[in-house]
Amino acid sequence: RYKGKLIAITGSVGKTSTKDILEKMLSAFGLTHSSPKSYNNNLGVSLTLVNIPKKTEYVICEIGMNRKGEIEPLSTLVAPDVAIITNISAAHLVSFENLEEIANEKASICLGLNKNGLVIFSIDNGFYDLIMNFIDNKKSKSITFGLNSNADISLKNISFFNNQSFAKLVIKNKVFSDFKINSLGLHQLLNCLAAVG
Repeated sequence: RYKGKLIAITGSVGKTSTKDILEKMLSAFGLTHSSPKSYNNNLGVSLTLVNIPKKTEYVICEIGMNRKGEIEPLSTLVAPDVAIITNISAAHLVSFENLEEIANEKASICLGLNKNGLVIFSIDNGFYDLIMNFIDNKKSKSITFGLNSNADISLKNISFFNNQSFAKLVIKNKVFSDFKINSLGLHQLLNCLAAVG
């Protein structure tokens, strides 16, 4: 019955932090729902979905894994409009042969995406081509972020002053100077993204 936007987040680390930041950002635009903790397995994702309040506009689901084959069914259950892959690292190497197998599992979040879905992922992890194969096969859109100058979204000239962080924000080659890196800056980021389409 839910008709709003669904966002799914996976990655080796940073899932819960990203979920919490995103919940704060999206709450400025409408009623937003996510799990209160790191509910990222089959039971936790199901609990997040069945507890969506009425009139919710945005739902954020965290999707985790311990072994192969766990992310695709959870992504299919969520059927997200947007999938975010925070990063890919050796966090689960006990259950996998190598980093490429982890990348393949994380990229399988794309398989549950709705038609015209969007994937947001880091360009710095060395698995750009692998992730893009999933995106292309699903005919989804993508936005990349990272330190690499080819990223759609990146931060340059990061500096610290008076216990605050500043940077130049670059979105699709458009530079926004003196971007403050905090919760206000995240709201600023949404406005910048809207400005460049």
